[in-house]
Amino acid sequence: MQREGAGRNMLRYVACNRLACRANRAVTKPAPPRLDWKSPGYWARTALLLGALAIYVLIGIVLADRIGWPEAYGFECSGRRCLFIQMWHSGQLLSRWSFGELIVFAWIWAPVIAVVAAIGLAQLSYVRRVRALKRK
Repeated sequence: MQREGAGRNMLRYVACNRLACRANRAVTKPAPPRLDWKSPGYWARTALLLGALAIYVLIGIVLADRIGWPEAYGFECSGRRCLFIQMWHSGQLLSRWSFGELIVFAWIWAPVIAVVAAIGLAQLSYVRRVRALKRK
């Protein structure tokens, strides 16, 4: 920051321009505009996400009900922590190898796979940005 001058009891500071401070670096292209909640693209993405989530939940509920999960496999689960108990017992779904059981098994483990993939992609993106900055 550069000091521009002092008034009676006030100091004014002017932040240096990014391009002026980095005159010897090449100018990069500007970042794409962020989606604002007022834009139609924001609402389209939100509707798409909520629709995909609703389809995911509906498929899981219908198929779990069709094969009798979890009651037909020797345990009952109700409450908040049901997901972890179902994950623990989900190996029983692989004993019969029917299509519905395989889909319910994949449905139970899909959130874990999605979180691990998101963390991996974020780490990969971070490593690429750091390498790009080191090259400059």
